[in-house]
Amino acid sequence: MKQWLYLLLIIAPLLTEALAAQADDRCQFLVEGGHLNDDGFLAFDHLDVYTGSCDEGLFLAQLKPSANYAFLDQYGSVVIDLSDALMVKPFRHGVAIVKTYDGTGLINAQGAWVLEPTYDDIDHLRGFDVFQFHRAVATRHQDGQIYSALIDTTGKEIMPLTQGLLTPIFNHKPIYTLTVFDASDNNQLQMGIYDGDGRVLIPVKDQLITTDDNGAIAKICRDDQGCILLDQNFHFITDWMAESGDSTVRYGDGLIAIKQHDKYGYIDTHGKSIIESVYDDAQAFVQGVAVVRSGDAWYLIDKHNQPISQAYDGLIRYDERLYIAEKLGKYGIIDRDGKVVQPLSYDEIKAYITGDGLLAVKQHGLWGFVNRDAKMVIKPQYQAVNYFADGLAAAKKNHKWGFINSNNQTVIDFIYDEPLKDMSLLEFSQAYAVTDGVIAVVKDGKWGIIDTQGVAKTDFIYDEIGLIDKHFIMAIKDGQTSHITRKGW
Repeated sequence: MKQWLYLLLIIAPLLTEALAAQADDRCQFLVEGGHLNDDGFLAFDHLDVYTGSCDEGLFLAQLKPSANYAFLDQYGSVVIDLSDALMVKPFRHGVAIVKTYDGTGLINAQGAWVLEPTYDDIDHLRGFDVFQFHRAVATRHQDGQIYSALIDTTGKEIMPLTQGLLTPIFNHKPIYTLTVFDASDNNQLQMGIYDGDGRVLIPVKDQLITTDDNGAIAKICRDDQGCILLDQNFHFITDWMAESGDSTVRYGDGLIAIKQHDKYGYIDTHGKSIIESVYDDAQAFVQGVAVVRSGDAWYLIDKHNQPISQAYDGLIRYDERLYIAEKLGKYGIIDRDGKVVQPLSYDEIKAYITGDGLLAVKQHGLWGFVNRDAKMVIKPQYQAVNYFADGLAAAKKNHKWGFINSNNQTVIDFIYDEPLKDMSLLEFSQAYAVTDGVIAVVKDGKWGIIDTQGVAKTDFIYDEIGLIDKHFIMAIKDGQTSHITRKGW
Protein backbone atom coordinates (compact mmCIF):
# COMPACT_ATOMS: atom_id res chain seq x y z
CA MET A 1 0.00 0.00 0.00
CA LYS A 2 2.81 2.40 0.89
CA GLN A 3 4.48 1.69 -2.48
CA TRP A 4 1.24 2.47 -4.35
CA LEU A 5 0.81 5.66 -2.34
CA TYR A 6 4.40 6.61 -3.08
CA LEU A 7 3.85 6.02 -6.82
CA LEU A 8 0.66 8.10 -6.77
CA LEU A 9 2.46 10.95 -5.06
CA ILE A 10 5.08 10.88 -7.81
CA ILE A 11 2.68 10.41 -10.74
CA ALA A 12 0.01 12.95 -9.70
CA PRO A 13 2.15 16.07 -10.30
CA LEU A 14 3.35 14.60 -13.61
CA LEU A 15 -0.24 14.03 -14.73
CA THR A 16 -1.15 17.57 -13.71
CA GLU A 17 1.79 18.96 -15.68
CA ALA A 18 0.88 16.82 -18.70
CA LEU A 19 -2.73 17.99 -18.66
CA ALA A 20 -1.62 21.61 -18.28
CA ALA A 21 0.79 21.22 -21.19
CA GLN A 22 -1.96 19.64 -23.28
CA ALA A 23 -4.26 22.56 -22.45
CA ASP A 24 -1.51 25.03 -23.36
CA ASP A 25 -0.95 23.26 -26.69
CA ARG A 26 -4.68 23.46 -27.47
CA CYS A 27 -4.55 27.20 -26.77
CA GLN A 28 -2.16 27.89 -29.63
CA PHE A 29 -4.11 29.01 -32.69
CA LEU A 30 -1.99 27.54 -35.46
CA VAL A 31 -3.46 29.27 -38.51
CA GLU A 32 -0.93 31.77 -39.85
CA GLY A 33 -1.43 35.12 -41.53
CA GLY A 34 -3.67 37.11 -39.15
CA HIS A 35 -2.88 40.35 -37.35
CA LEU A 36 -3.85 41.04 -33.74
CA ASN A 37 -6.30 43.89 -33.09
CA ASP A 38 -6.52 45.98 -29.92
CA ASP A 39 -9.66 44.08 -28.83
CA GLY A 40 -7.88 40.71 -28.72
CA PHE A 41 -9.18 39.45 -32.07
CA LEU A 42 -6.83 37.93 -34.62
CA ALA A 43 -8.02 39.35 -37.95
CA PHE A 44 -7.92 37.34 -41.18
CA ASP A 45 -9.45 38.14 -44.56
CA HIS A 46 -12.31 35.70 -44.01
CA LEU A 47 -12.80 35.74 -40.22
CA ASP A 48 -11.85 37.26 -36.86
CA VAL A 49 -10.72 34.91 -34.08
CA TYR A 50 -10.74 35.84 -30.38
CA THR A 51 -7.46 34.70 -28.86
CA GLY A 52 -8.06 35.94 -25.31
CA SER A 53 -9.64 32.65 -24.25
CA CYS A 54 -9.59 29.05 -25.44
CA ASP A 55 -11.46 27.12 -22.75
CA GLU A 56 -12.35 23.64 -24.01
CA GLY A 57 -9.71 24.17 -26.73
CA LEU A 58 -12.22 26.24 -28.72
CA PHE A 59 -11.75 29.70 -30.18
CA LEU A 60 -14.65 32.10 -30.74
CA ALA A 61 -14.74 33.38 -34.33
CA GLN A 62 -16.84 35.67 -36.51
CA LEU A 63 -16.89 34.90 -40.21
CA LYS A 64 -16.63 37.60 -42.87
CA PRO A 65 -18.65 39.14 -44.42
CA SER A 66 -21.62 37.31 -42.87
CA ALA A 67 -20.58 38.02 -39.22
CA ASN A 68 -21.86 34.53 -38.37
CA TYR A 69 -20.44 33.03 -35.19
CA ALA A 70 -18.61 29.74 -34.80
CA PHE A 71 -16.21 27.98 -32.47
CA LEU A 72 -13.02 26.74 -34.10
CA ASP A 73 -10.30 24.35 -33.05
CA GLN A 74 -6.66 25.45 -33.13
CA TYR A 75 -6.38 24.45 -36.79
CA GLY A 76 -9.22 26.76 -37.83
CA SER A 77 -11.80 24.02 -38.40
CA VAL A 78 -15.40 24.74 -37.40
CA VAL A 79 -16.38 22.63 -34.38
CA ILE A 80 -19.62 24.41 -33.46
CA ASP A 81 -21.61 26.31 -36.10
CA LEU A 82 -23.63 29.15 -34.57
CA SER A 83 -24.90 30.85 -37.73
CA ASP A 84 -28.25 31.67 -36.13
CA ALA A 85 -26.77 33.34 -33.04
CA LEU A 86 -27.00 37.09 -32.50
CA MET A 87 -24.23 37.19 -29.89
CA VAL A 88 -21.76 34.66 -28.50
CA LYS A 89 -19.18 34.88 -25.73
CA PRO A 90 -16.12 32.64 -25.31
CA PHE A 91 -16.27 29.44 -23.26
CA ARG A 92 -15.78 29.81 -19.51
CA HIS A 93 -15.84 26.87 -17.11
CA GLY A 94 -17.22 24.53 -19.78
CA VAL A 95 -20.08 26.68 -21.10
CA ALA A 96 -20.56 29.54 -23.55
CA ILE A 97 -23.23 32.24 -23.47
CA VAL A 98 -25.27 32.35 -26.70
CA LYS A 99 -27.95 34.92 -27.57
CA THR A 100 -30.58 34.05 -30.18
CA TYR A 101 -33.84 35.62 -31.33
CA ASP A 102 -35.56 33.48 -28.67
CA GLY A 103 -33.36 34.64 -25.80
CA THR A 104 -30.02 33.89 -24.15
CA GLY A 105 -28.82 30.54 -22.83
CA LEU A 106 -25.76 28.31 -22.36
CA ILE A 107 -24.18 25.65 -24.58
CA ASN A 108 -21.54 23.02 -23.85
CA ALA A 109 -18.44 22.11 -25.87
CA GLN A 110 -20.54 19.82 -28.06
CA GLY A 111 -22.85 22.70 -29.00
CA ALA A 112 -25.81 21.33 -27.04
CA TRP A 113 -27.97 23.56 -24.87
CA VAL A 114 -27.12 23.29 -21.18
CA LEU A 115 -29.62 26.07 -20.50
CA GLU A 116 -32.27 26.81 -23.10
CA PRO A 117 -32.37 30.48 -24.24
CA THR A 118 -34.93 31.64 -21.70
CA TYR A 119 -33.29 34.83 -20.37
CA ASP A 120 -32.88 38.17 -22.10
CA ASP A 121 -29.21 38.45 -21.14
CA ILE A 122 -26.53 36.65 -19.12
CA ASP A 123 -23.61 38.61 -17.64
CA HIS A 124 -24.38 41.39 -20.12
CA LEU A 125 -22.31 43.98 -18.21
CA ARG A 126 -19.15 41.88 -17.95
CA GLY A 127 -18.03 41.71 -21.57
CA PHE A 128 -16.10 38.46 -22.12
CA ASP A 129 -15.13 38.16 -18.43
CA VAL A 130 -18.15 36.00 -17.58
CA PHE A 131 -18.97 33.46 -14.86
CA GLN A 132 -16.64 34.99 -12.32
CA PHE A 133 -16.79 32.80 -9.19
CA HIS A 134 -18.67 30.27 -11.40
CA ARG A 135 -21.74 32.53 -11.21
CA ALA A 136 -23.45 34.81 -13.69
CA VAL A 137 -26.23 37.39 -13.54
CA ALA A 138 -29.16 36.45 -15.78
CA THR A 139 -31.81 39.08 -16.52
CA ARG A 140 -35.31 39.13 -17.92
CA HIS A 141 -37.74 41.97 -18.58
CA GLN A 142 -41.32 41.41 -17.46
CA ASP A 143 -44.23 43.87 -17.28
CA GLY A 144 -41.94 46.85 -17.68
CA GLN A 145 -39.63 45.72 -14.85
CA ILE A 146 -36.22 44.08 -14.87
CA TYR A 147 -35.70 40.83 -12.97
CA SER A 148 -32.38 39.16 -12.12
CA ALA A 149 -31.21 35.72 -11.08
CA LEU A 150 -27.84 34.24 -10.14
CA ILE A 151 -27.12 31.11 -12.16
CA ASP A 152 -24.28 28.59 -12.16
CA THR A 153 -22.64 26.91 -15.16
CA THR A 154 -25.31 24.21 -15.24
CA GLY A 155 -28.01 26.85 -15.66
CA LYS A 156 -29.36 26.26 -12.16
CA GLU A 157 -30.68 29.35 -10.38
CA ILE A 158 -28.62 29.87 -7.23
CA MET A 159 -30.73 32.93 -6.47
CA PRO A 160 -34.20 32.81 -8.02
CA LEU A 161 -35.45 35.46 -10.42
CA THR A 162 -36.05 38.57 -8.32
CA GLN A 163 -37.27 42.04 -9.24
CA GLY A 164 -34.33 44.40 -9.64
CA LEU A 165 -30.89 44.45 -11.22
CA LEU A 166 -28.07 42.40 -9.70
CA THR A 167 -24.59 43.91 -10.08
CA PRO A 168 -21.25 42.58 -8.77
CA ILE A 169 -20.00 44.97 -6.10
CA PHE A 170 -16.53 43.61 -5.25
CA ASN A 171 -13.84 42.41 -7.65
CA HIS A 172 -12.63 39.51 -5.52
CA LYS A 173 -15.77 38.33 -3.73
CA PRO A 174 -19.11 37.02 -5.06
CA ILE A 175 -21.21 39.79 -3.51
CA TYR A 176 -23.90 41.70 -5.40
CA THR A 177 -26.09 44.75 -5.05
CA LEU A 178 -29.76 44.45 -5.98
CA THR A 179 -31.17 47.72 -7.28
CA VAL A 180 -34.94 48.13 -7.47
CA PHE A 181 -36.65 51.07 -9.14
CA ASP A 182 -40.08 51.89 -7.74
CA ALA A 183 -41.97 53.24 -10.77
CA SER A 184 -44.95 54.16 -8.58
CA ASP A 185 -42.72 56.49 -6.54
CA ASN A 186 -40.90 58.54 -9.19
CA ASN A 187 -38.45 55.67 -9.80
CA GLN A 188 -37.31 55.86 -6.19
CA LEU A 189 -34.12 53.87 -5.80
CA GLN A 190 -33.89 51.02 -3.31
CA MET A 191 -30.82 48.84 -2.87
CA GLY A 192 -29.68 45.79 -0.95
CA ILE A 193 -26.73 43.37 -0.87
CA TYR A 194 -26.72 39.59 -1.49
CA ASP A 195 -23.93 37.04 -1.32
CA GLY A 196 -23.04 34.54 -4.03
CA ASP A 197 -25.48 31.97 -2.63
CA GLY A 198 -28.40 34.39 -2.82
CA ARG A 199 -28.50 35.11 0.91
CA VAL A 200 -29.53 38.58 2.03
CA LEU A 201 -26.65 40.44 3.65
CA ILE A 202 -28.33 43.86 3.73
CA PRO A 203 -32.08 44.05 3.01
CA VAL A 204 -33.38 46.16 0.14
CA LYS A 205 -34.40 49.58 1.43
CA ASP A 206 -34.01 53.31 0.74
CA GLN A 207 -30.22 53.53 0.66
CA LEU A 208 -27.43 54.20 -1.80
CA ILE A 209 -24.64 51.63 -2.18
CA THR A 210 -21.50 52.49 -4.15
CA THR A 211 -17.96 51.15 -4.48
CA ASP A 212 -14.58 52.52 -5.43
CA ASP A 213 -13.18 52.02 -8.94
CA ASN A 214 -11.16 49.01 -7.77
CA GLY A 215 -14.13 47.18 -6.25
CA ALA A 216 -12.49 46.97 -2.82
CA ILE A 217 -14.53 49.29 -0.57
CA ALA A 218 -18.32 49.65 -0.30
CA LYS A 219 -20.11 52.75 0.91
CA ILE A 220 -23.68 52.55 2.22
CA CYS A 221 -25.54 55.81 2.83
CA ARG A 222 -29.04 56.35 4.22
CA ASP A 223 -30.89 59.63 4.51
CA ASP A 224 -30.43 61.21 7.95
CA GLN A 225 -28.46 58.15 9.13
CA GLY A 226 -25.10 58.90 7.57
CA CYS A 227 -22.78 56.45 5.83
CA ILE A 228 -20.71 53.40 6.67
CA LEU A 229 -17.72 51.88 4.90
CA LEU A 230 -17.21 48.12 4.54
CA ASP A 231 -14.36 46.17 2.96
CA GLN A 232 -14.95 43.17 0.69
CA ASN A 233 -14.87 40.83 3.70
CA PHE A 234 -17.75 42.90 5.09
CA HIS A 235 -15.57 44.20 7.89
CA PHE A 236 -16.73 47.52 9.27
CA ILE A 237 -14.26 50.37 8.59
CA THR A 238 -16.00 53.49 9.89
CA ASP A 239 -19.23 55.45 9.96
CA TRP A 240 -19.94 59.17 9.77
CA MET A 241 -22.61 61.71 8.95
CA ALA A 242 -21.83 62.38 5.30
CA GLU A 243 -22.90 65.45 3.39
CA SER A 244 -25.68 64.82 0.89
CA GLY A 245 -24.64 64.14 -2.68
CA ASP A 246 -21.25 62.72 -1.68
CA SER A 247 -21.78 59.20 -3.05
CA THR A 248 -18.36 58.44 -4.56
CA VAL A 249 -15.82 56.18 -2.89
CA ARG A 250 -12.32 57.59 -3.32
CA TYR A 251 -9.96 54.78 -2.41
CA GLY A 252 -6.41 53.97 -3.43
CA ASP A 253 -3.08 52.89 -1.96
CA GLY A 254 -4.80 51.77 1.26
CA LEU A 255 -6.32 55.19 2.02
CA ILE A 256 -9.91 56.39 1.73
CA ALA A 257 -10.92 60.03 1.28
CA ILE A 258 -13.97 60.91 3.40
CA LYS A 259 -15.84 64.18 3.85
CA GLN A 260 -16.73 65.31 7.36
CA HIS A 261 -17.90 68.75 8.43
CA ASP A 262 -17.54 69.94 4.84
CA LYS A 263 -13.83 69.02 4.68
CA TYR A 264 -11.96 66.04 3.22
CA GLY A 265 -9.33 63.93 4.89
CA TYR A 266 -8.01 60.36 4.63
CA ILE A 267 -8.44 57.25 6.75
CA ASP A 268 -6.92 53.79 6.37
CA THR A 269 -8.88 50.56 5.91
CA HIS A 270 -9.12 50.14 9.69
CA GLY A 271 -10.82 53.51 10.10
CA LYS A 272 -7.76 55.24 11.56
CA SER A 273 -7.31 58.90 10.60
CA ILE A 274 -4.13 59.33 8.53
CA ILE A 275 -4.58 62.82 7.08
CA GLU A 276 -6.75 65.31 8.93
CA SER A 277 -9.93 66.61 7.27
CA VAL A 278 -8.68 70.00 6.08
CA TYR A 279 -9.21 69.93 2.31
CA ASP A 280 -12.09 71.30 0.25
CA ASP A 281 -11.66 68.42 -2.21
CA ALA A 282 -9.55 65.28 -2.24
CA GLN A 283 -9.13 62.56 -4.85
CA ALA A 284 -7.98 58.96 -4.45
CA PHE A 285 -4.30 58.19 -4.00
CA VAL A 286 -2.61 56.64 -7.04
CA GLN A 287 0.97 55.37 -6.67
CA GLY A 288 1.47 57.41 -3.52
CA VAL A 289 0.13 60.70 -4.91
CA ALA A 290 -3.27 62.40 -4.57
CA VAL A 291 -4.84 65.57 -5.98
CA VAL A 292 -6.28 67.88 -3.29
CA ARG A 293 -7.81 71.36 -3.19
CA SER A 294 -7.46 73.98 -0.50
CA GLY A 295 -9.53 77.04 -1.31
CA ASP A 296 -8.88 77.74 -4.99
CA ALA A 297 -5.49 76.03 -5.02
CA TRP A 298 -5.04 72.51 -6.42
CA TYR A 299 -1.84 70.55 -5.84
CA LEU A 300 -0.35 67.09 -5.32
CA ILE A 301 0.39 65.63 -1.90
CA ASP A 302 2.10 62.44 -0.78
CA LYS A 303 0.83 60.00 1.87
CA HIS A 304 2.60 62.02 4.55
CA ASN A 305 0.47 65.04 3.58
CA GLN A 306 3.47 66.84 2.11
CA PRO A 307 2.92 69.01 -1.01
CA ILE A 308 4.91 67.75 -4.00
CA SER A 309 3.79 70.25 -6.63
CA GLN A 310 3.16 73.95 -6.85
CA ALA A 311 -0.41 75.22 -6.61
CA TYR A 312 -2.59 75.38 -9.72
CA ASP A 313 -6.04 76.72 -10.57
CA GLY A 314 -6.99 73.23 -11.74
CA LEU A 315 -5.42 69.76 -11.67
CA ILE A 316 -6.76 66.54 -13.25
CA ARG A 317 -5.10 63.12 -13.25
CA TYR A 318 -4.61 61.82 -16.80
CA ASP A 319 -3.01 58.47 -15.98
CA GLU A 320 -0.80 56.97 -13.28
CA ARG A 321 2.07 59.25 -14.23
CA LEU A 322 0.73 62.47 -15.75
CA TYR A 323 -1.58 65.28 -14.61
CA ILE A 324 -3.17 68.10 -16.60
CA ALA A 325 -2.56 71.42 -14.85
CA GLU A 326 -4.24 74.80 -15.40
CA LYS A 327 -3.12 78.22 -14.25
CA LEU A 328 -4.29 81.68 -15.33
CA GLY A 329 -6.26 80.16 -18.19
CA LYS A 330 -3.35 78.18 -19.67
CA TYR A 331 -2.90 74.41 -19.59
CA GLY A 332 0.11 72.11 -19.42
CA ILE A 333 1.19 68.70 -18.10
CA ILE A 334 3.06 67.78 -14.91
CA ASP A 335 4.24 64.38 -13.71
CA ARG A 336 3.63 62.64 -10.39
CA ASP A 337 6.72 64.29 -8.92
CA GLY A 338 5.30 67.74 -9.67
CA LYS A 339 7.75 68.35 -12.52
CA VAL A 340 6.42 70.31 -15.50
CA VAL A 341 6.79 68.10 -18.60
CA GLN A 342 4.68 70.26 -20.94
CA PRO A 343 4.72 74.03 -20.28
CA LEU A 344 1.42 75.70 -19.46
CA SER A 345 1.05 77.21 -22.92
CA TYR A 346 -2.16 75.64 -24.23
CA ASP A 347 -5.62 77.20 -24.31
CA GLU A 348 -7.18 73.83 -23.42
CA ILE A 349 -6.28 70.15 -23.00
CA LYS A 350 -8.84 67.36 -23.20
CA ALA A 351 -8.13 64.52 -20.79
CA TYR A 352 -9.28 61.61 -22.91
CA ILE A 353 -8.37 58.24 -21.44
CA THR A 354 -7.85 56.09 -24.55
CA GLY A 355 -5.63 53.23 -25.56
CA ASP A 356 -3.96 55.47 -28.13
CA GLY A 357 -2.46 57.59 -25.35
CA LEU A 358 -2.85 60.93 -27.15
CA LEU A 359 -4.10 64.13 -25.56
CA ALA A 360 -5.95 66.77 -27.57
CA VAL A 361 -4.44 70.24 -27.09
CA LYS A 362 -5.70 73.64 -28.23
CA GLN A 363 -3.34 76.48 -29.12
CA HIS A 364 -4.16 79.77 -30.86
CA GLY A 365 -7.70 78.52 -31.46
CA LEU A 366 -6.72 75.28 -33.23
CA TRP A 367 -6.49 71.67 -32.03
CA GLY A 368 -3.72 69.09 -32.27
CA PHE A 369 -2.39 66.12 -30.24
CA VAL A 370 0.53 65.36 -27.92
CA ASN A 371 1.57 61.92 -26.66
CA ARG A 372 2.18 60.67 -23.10
CA ASP A 373 5.78 61.87 -23.33
CA ALA A 374 4.39 65.36 -23.95
CA LYS A 375 5.80 65.29 -27.51
CA MET A 376 3.76 67.07 -30.18
CA VAL A 377 2.42 64.38 -32.53
CA ILE A 378 -0.02 66.47 -34.59
CA LYS A 379 0.49 70.22 -34.62
CA PRO A 380 -2.62 72.31 -33.83
CA GLN A 381 -4.44 72.79 -37.14
CA TYR A 382 -8.05 71.67 -36.70
CA GLN A 383 -11.16 73.63 -35.68
CA ALA A 384 -12.23 70.80 -33.37
CA VAL A 385 -11.29 67.20 -32.61
CA ASN A 386 -12.67 64.21 -30.77
CA TYR A 387 -10.62 61.49 -29.07
CA PHE A 388 -8.62 58.72 -30.75
CA ALA A 389 -10.18 55.25 -30.76
CA ASP A 390 -8.91 52.27 -32.74
CA GLY A 391 -6.33 54.52 -34.37
CA LEU A 392 -8.76 57.15 -35.66
CA ALA A 393 -9.92 60.53 -34.38
CA ALA A 394 -12.63 62.82 -35.72
CA ALA A 395 -11.30 66.22 -36.77
CA LYS A 396 -12.99 69.33 -38.14
CA LYS A 397 -11.50 71.28 -41.05
CA ASN A 398 -13.18 73.94 -43.19
CA HIS A 399 -16.36 73.38 -41.16
CA LYS A 400 -16.59 69.69 -42.13
CA TRP A 401 -15.71 66.58 -40.13
CA GLY A 402 -13.48 63.72 -41.23
CA PHE A 403 -11.17 61.18 -39.58
CA ILE A 404 -7.39 61.15 -39.25
CA ASN A 405 -4.85 58.64 -37.95
CA SER A 406 -2.02 59.33 -35.51
CA ASN A 407 0.27 60.20 -38.43
CA ASN A 408 -2.17 62.98 -39.36
CA GLN A 409 -3.16 61.19 -42.56
CA THR A 410 -6.76 61.63 -43.71
CA VAL A 411 -8.43 58.21 -43.55
CA ILE A 412 -12.05 59.36 -44.02
CA ASP A 413 -12.67 62.51 -46.05
CA PHE A 414 -13.92 65.74 -44.49
CA ILE A 415 -17.50 65.52 -45.74
CA TYR A 416 -19.60 65.14 -42.59
CA ASP A 417 -21.71 67.77 -40.86
CA GLU A 418 -21.76 69.06 -37.32
CA PRO A 419 -23.25 66.58 -34.82
CA LEU A 420 -26.92 67.17 -34.10
CA LYS A 421 -26.06 67.71 -30.44
CA ASP A 422 -23.60 69.90 -28.58
CA MET A 423 -20.23 68.23 -29.21
CA SER A 424 -19.25 68.72 -25.57
CA LEU A 425 -21.96 66.22 -24.64
CA LEU A 426 -20.58 63.67 -27.08
CA GLU A 427 -16.87 63.80 -26.33
CA PHE A 428 -16.91 60.62 -24.26
CA SER A 429 -19.86 59.02 -26.05
CA GLN A 430 -20.16 56.92 -29.16
CA ALA A 431 -20.78 59.71 -31.69
CA TYR A 432 -17.96 60.79 -34.02
CA ALA A 433 -15.70 58.12 -32.52
CA VAL A 434 -14.96 54.53 -33.52
CA THR A 435 -17.16 52.20 -31.48
CA ASP A 436 -16.92 48.45 -32.09
CA GLY A 437 -15.60 49.08 -35.60
CA VAL A 438 -18.21 51.60 -36.77
CA ILE A 439 -18.85 55.34 -36.43
CA ALA A 440 -22.05 57.39 -36.05
CA VAL A 441 -21.88 60.56 -38.19
CA VAL A 442 -24.21 63.21 -39.64
CA LYS A 443 -24.73 64.02 -43.31
CA ASP A 444 -27.38 66.33 -44.73
CA GLY A 445 -28.98 66.67 -41.32
CA LYS A 446 -29.44 62.95 -40.61
CA TRP A 447 -27.45 60.34 -38.70
CA GLY A 448 -26.00 57.24 -40.30
CA ILE A 449 -23.31 54.62 -39.68
CA ILE A 450 -20.00 54.25 -41.52
CA ASP A 451 -17.12 51.81 -41.05
CA THR A 452 -13.50 52.76 -40.41
CA GLN A 453 -12.87 53.12 -44.16
CA GLY A 454 -15.76 55.54 -44.57
CA VAL A 455 -18.08 53.03 -46.24
CA ALA A 456 -21.73 53.68 -45.36
CA LYS A 457 -23.31 50.75 -43.48
CA THR A 458 -26.77 52.37 -43.18
CA ASP A 459 -28.69 55.07 -45.00
CA PHE A 460 -28.51 58.57 -43.52
CA ILE A 461 -32.12 58.63 -42.35
CA TYR A 462 -32.00 58.66 -38.54
CA ASP A 463 -32.79 61.50 -36.16
CA GLU A 464 -30.58 60.04 -33.45
CA ILE A 465 -28.14 57.18 -32.91
CA GLY A 466 -28.04 55.66 -29.43
CA LEU A 467 -26.21 52.62 -28.08
CA ILE A 468 -23.71 50.91 -30.38
CA ASP A 469 -22.25 47.48 -29.69
CA LYS A 470 -20.89 44.55 -31.70
CA HIS A 471 -24.36 43.22 -32.42
CA PHE A 472 -26.94 46.02 -32.48
CA ILE A 473 -27.28 49.75 -33.00
CA MET A 474 -30.14 51.65 -31.41
CA ALA A 475 -31.51 54.32 -33.75
CA ILE A 476 -34.45 56.74 -33.64
CA LYS A 477 -36.42 57.78 -36.71
CA ASP A 478 -39.62 59.84 -36.63
CA GLY A 479 -39.92 59.23 -32.90
CA GLN A 480 -39.71 55.44 -33.27
CA THR A 481 -36.82 53.47 -31.76
CA SER A 482 -35.42 50.54 -33.72
CA HIS A 483 -32.52 48.15 -33.25
CA ILE A 484 -30.36 47.69 -36.32
CA THR A 485 -28.73 44.28 -36.39
CA ARG A 486 -25.09 44.23 -37.52
CA LYS A 487 -25.27 40.64 -38.67
CA GLY A 488 -23.90 40.39 -42.19
CA TRP A 489 -21.86 43.60 -42.12
